[in-house]
Amino acid sequence: MVYLDKNYIRMLGSIKDALKSVEELDNLVKVIQIKGKDKSVSEETIEAIEGGCNLLMVDTGNTADLDECLRTLEHTGKGGEVKVAFSGGIKIVDIPELCRYKIEALCIGKEIVDALLLDMKLDVSADMKGE
Repeated sequence: MVYLDKNYIRMLGSIKDALKSVEELDNLVKVIQIKGKDKSVSEETIEAIEGGCNLLMVDTGNTADLDECLRTLEHTGKGGEVKVAFSGGIKIVDIPELCRYKIEALCIGKEIVDALLLDMKLDVSADMKGE
């Protein structure tokens, strides 16, 4: 698996460019993190599937974004072909509701796991492009 998160996407310029950078790794599942920040969730979904993504990680915690991603996949005929995962602040009480969606995985974290965690984030700034 190759997980291309928002930082790789920013550093490489776009979802399309990030996927192009790993296209020769055809034996690995290519995962794109969908955030809906620079473009809409629908636009990011289309760019990812056109670039050869195998799994979309909707990492917003917003089920409206998940709905938009799934609708876009169905509209493009890629529903069932490209897998979908969901993440972002999921709590254990959310899981029964999320099981109604046609998704392959839920990504859980500190909200469920009862362990001490060092909560770190790395966020590449868009201002660093081209430097």
